Amino acid sequence: MFWLWEAGNARASVNLQHIAITGIFIYAAFIAPPASGVTARPSRKIAGVERYGVEDAHRLYQRIWGSSFHFGRWEAGVTSIEDAVLCCKMRIGEALALDTHQHALEAGSGLGETARFLANAYDCHVTATNISEMHLHECIARTDKANMSASVTCAYADYHAMPFEDGYFDAYVMQEALVHATDKPRVMAEAFRVLKPGGRMVFTDQTTMVETLSKADCDRIIERHGSPDLFDAAAFERAAEQAGFHILANQDWSSHMARHFAELVLCLESDYAALARDIDPVVIDWNLDTWRFARDKACDGAMGWVFIAAEKPA
Repeated sequence: MFWLWEAGNARASVNLQHIAITGIFIYAAFIAPPASGVTARPSRKIAGVERYGVEDAHRLYQRIWGSSFHFGRWEAGVTSIEDAVLCCKMRIGEALALDTHQHALEAGSGLGETARFLANAYDCHVTATNISEMHLHECIARTDKANMSASVTCAYADYHAMPFEDGYFDAYVMQEALVHATDKPRVMAEAFRVLKPGGRMVFTDQTTMVETLSKADCDRIIERHGSPDLFDAAAFERAAEQAGFHILANQDWSSHMARHFAELVLCLESDYAALARDIDPVVIDWNLDTWRFARDKACDGAMGWVFIAAEKPA
């Protein structure tokens, strides 16, 4: 949920484990030099952390957030961040209504946890796409380790211009990815294009109520997201409808996001000393400040979280 990208209009059928796209420009929320052996690409860097490699931020997220960098649903009985995140994946899977042997596309797949969950739970095939080369390489490694390479394809792709044929997929999923798009209507149009008639799109994303925020707060969120606009739930729904989708559900999950950020802050604060032994304190402090900001704004109702399910008319 931390990367956004732009790419050319190359389109091809998805029958390869790795798809190379040229002309891609990466915005990395935490920055920087790619991992060894990965081709460097231009990146825009966030002030305050541009001197620090992505490895520190990546380790911080795995230590605090777990293996899936997404918000979670804190339903009854849920007491851990990882269980809350899993609960969210379960609700997404239910909304996608996948059948055995169908093919789903995940945009902004991170380390591929959602893709592997869906492939395992529904006995379907999932193409997990990303533009973070480090995340893509780790997604491939984790998928291989789980012996799921036959059901999960890891592909380098840009959701503004997907390299797939029209009407190729049965389902399309995103988690906290669209918020980073430089052109959200274009992303929605691409989702509509690559789906088969009757296919479903399900996504969750952060919402922003601009009218309740100061200009400084809005600028801070824009810088964080790397996106020129801030959408509330109604704007996300309109963009989907304008792309041609029929809305099946639009649910406010904001209370879960507020709880999630509160839990992240609590975990980081309580484990700060241990984290600082092998993670740069500047990276820790920047994220702690960002998570506190998000927690407070979510509690105030200025930021939220939406779940949207939509269908491409048959």
